[in-house]
Amino acid sequence: AWEAMSHLKGAKATVEAYERSLKQSVSGAAPKTKPQGKKVGKKGQAKLASEYSHEDKLAVEELMHRQGVSGEVSQWLPGYKHELQEVTNRRLEKLTAAQLKADRVEKVAVRLRMILEAKKDGRRKGRLIMQGFREPKHLDGGKVDAPVAALTSIRTMLFMAGMVGDVISSIDVSTAFLQAQEYGPDEPSRYVYYQPYKGAARQYYRLKGALYGQRSAGLAWHNTIAGWLKSEEVWGVGKQF
Repeated sequence: AWEAMSHLKGAKATVEAYERSLKQSVSGAAPKTKPQGKKVGKKGQAKLASEYSHEDKLAVEELMHRQGVSGEVSQWLPGYKHELQEVTNRRLEKLTAAQLKADRVEKVAVRLRMILEAKKDGRRKGRLIMQGFREPKHLDGGKVDAPVAALTSIRTMLFMAGMVGDVISSIDVSTAFLQAQEYGPDEPSRYVYYQPYKGAARQYYRLKGALYGQRSAGLAWHNTIAGWLKSEEVWGVGKQF
């Protein structure tokens, strides 16, 4: 419901910040943010200039503006570049001009999008994801639900089994989905493209395996890790971690 400004109590700062964001969105100006972390000195700037291309810097600048993240370009560049290299090396196969034309890739390729994410420990990461809602459903191959057991359920089962004194903890597998098994030769080809910034040339690839954002990515990782656990017989009396 509409309320007069005078009716709002205790939210002056929030309202003012909202009004400023409206003015910036209309004018097209980037939001003013205070830089976080240490500033990069002259030596650091020279190193950045050699490690990262002009296109990388343009891409990060545009991402920061669109997503409204704080900090400096130099602080986001390492995370952005690392993610781009990880996905490219593990999941993408660059296509030639002949392949683009033969397979009509430009009409079926799904867009990749980079998301900047600030972690609680101060790290600034990039995550290149696939816009899965644009992927044709016939590529899912059926159900995509991935069974996930809550850690509390596992603790309960171990407690009921009488394993007293054991230390139970959870871990985070780095780039988990990127380590899922690749698509087989009998599966349909999947194509994606990435445009680093507005006006840049689109880069087209064949997708070799599951990527964050896909509907079937969670199930692909589950099948991969479940198969490995069974091969190691960690559930029985055979091999152990």
